[in-house]
Amino acid sequence: RCDLLIGLGKALRFADQERSREVLLEASRLADALDDVDRLVEATLANHRGFVSHVGGFDRERGAMLRRTAERMTETGPRLALVLAQLALELTFSPQQVDRRRRLAERALAVARSSGDKRVIAQVLIRYLIAEWGPENPRDRIAAAAESVAISSQLDEPLDLFHGLHWQAVAQIELGEVRAAARTLAEQERIASRIGDGTAIWLCECAASVQLALRGRLDEAEQRAQHAAELAQRSAQPDALPFYISQIASIRWQQGRLAELAPLLAQALDQYPGLPAFRSLVTLAHAIAGEHAFAREVLVIDSATGFADLPRDPIWIAAAATYAHGVAELGDRDAAAQLHPILDPYRGQLATATISVWGLVDHALGRLELLRGDAEAGRASLRRAIGDYARMGAPVWQAQAERDLAAGLEGGAVRLSDLDVRIARLGLTPRQEEVVRLVAQGHSNKEVAAELHLSPSTVKRHLENAYDHTGARSRSALLALLLDPDGSNGPSSGSEPALG
Repeated sequence: RCDLLIGLGKALRFADQERSREVLLEASRLADALDDVDRLVEATLANHRGFVSHVGGFDRERGAMLRRTAERMTETGPRLALVLAQLALELTFSPQQVDRRRRLAERALAVARSSGDKRVIAQVLIRYLIAEWGPENPRDRIAAAAESVAISSQLDEPLDLFHGLHWQAVAQIELGEVRAAARTLAEQERIASRIGDGTAIWLCECAASVQLALRGRLDEAEQRAQHAAELAQRSAQPDALPFYISQIASIRWQQGRLAELAPLLAQALDQYPGLPAFRSLVTLAHAIAGEHAFAREVLVIDSATGFADLPRDPIWIAAAATYAHGVAELGDRDAAAQLHPILDPYRGQLATATISVWGLVDHALGRLELLRGDAEAGRASLRRAIGDYARMGAPVWQAQAERDLAAGLEGGAVRLSDLDVRIARLGLTPRQEEVVRLVAQGHSNKEVAAELHLSPSTVKRHLENAYDHTGARSRSALLALLLDPDGSNGPSSGSEPALG
C-alpha cells in the first residue's frame, strides 16, 4: 500500500494535481508507522514542487515530516543532504528561523559534497541558494546556480537544469544583468517546453513578464502575467494570486495606474498575513491615490520599529525599496532617515521580488535624499539610476527616474524661477528653450508635442539639437546640466561605469 501511495503521489504531482501533497503525506506517515525508513525518505522527498511549498508561508505538515524523516535517518549520505536542504528551503518564509535555515542549508551542502553524488549536489545547491537568499549575496547565488547548471547539463537532468537556470536568471536581474538574464530565460523556456512540467512553464511565464516590463513593453508584460496566473491556477500553485498581484502591481506602477489597485492591495494585505511586504505596496498605492492617512497607518506598522521587523526573506529588498518610494510620496522625513541606511549597502542593484521588479535601489535612495534635503546626493543617486536604466534598456524606469530628478526642481534642488535663467544661459533657440523647459518639468516627448502643437519627431529633433549644442549626451544628461550647471556632481550619465 505504501508503494502504491508513493507512486500515486508522484503521478499526481507530475500531473500538477494539488492532491499529491496529501497522498504523499499519507505515504510518509504509513512508512513511519511501519518503521520503513527507506520508503519514508522516498515519500517525503517526493512531496515538493521544486522550491518552497508556499511563498509567504510555512507548510507545517511538510516541515514536521521533513524533521521526522531527518530524525529517523541513521545515514549521513546524499539522501540526508536532500532532506536537510528541503527543510531549509521550507523555512524560507519563517522570519524567526533565518539562522536555523542557513545552518541547515550549509550542513546539507557539506553533506552533499562529502557524498560525491553529483546529482544530489546539483539539487542541494538550488535549495541552498534559496535558503541563503539575501540582497548581499547575488553573485554567490549566481555561482551556486551556475555550478548546479553545469552538473545538471552534464548529467542530462532537465528539471534540475531548469531550476538552476531559473534562479541564476533571478540573481542576474538583481544585478541589472538584463541581457544575460534574457539569454538564460530563453534556455529555460526551451527546457520547460521539452519536459512539460507545469511549475516550470508557469515560472517561465512569470520571468517573461518581468523581462518585457523591464524593456517597457508593458501591455505584453501584462498579458504574460495574466497567462502565468491562468497556468498557476491550472497547475494548483498555492500562491497563484499573490504572484499575480505582485506582477500586476509593478506593471500598474510603471503605467502610472497603481492607485487603481489600492483597494485590492488592502484586501491582499488581510488575505496574506505571511507576506508583510504587501504593507509597502499598500503604503505606496494609497499615498499615490492621495489617501495619506491610511497610507501612514500602514507605514507606521514597520516604521515604528525602524523597519527591523520586515522579514529578511527573498522579498525584503523589494519591500524596503517600495517603502522608500511610498515614504517619498508621503514626505515622511523620519521614515526616510530610517530607510536610507537600510538600503544604502545595495546600490547598483535592482529591487526584485523574484517575479516582479521595483526599480533600482539608487532610484529609491535618490528620492529619499531629495526628501531629506540633501539635493546633491539625491541628484547623484538619480543620475546613476538613469544611466543604469539606460544601459539595461529599461525605458519606463528611466523616464520615471528622470521625472523624479526633474521634480527636484520644485522640491528645493532648483527653484522653478531659476530654471528659465539656466535655460537661457544654454544659448538655445526659442523653440528649443520651450521644449527643454517642458522636458525639465517631467513631460514626455509626446506630452511636449501636444503642449506645443508639434509632432513627436519634431520634438525629438529639437532635443537632439539641444544635446549637440550643450554637449549633453542624453535627456538625463541635459536634466543633470540644468540641476548641476557647474558640473560639481561628477560626470554625466553615459560616462559612468556599466553595471555588473
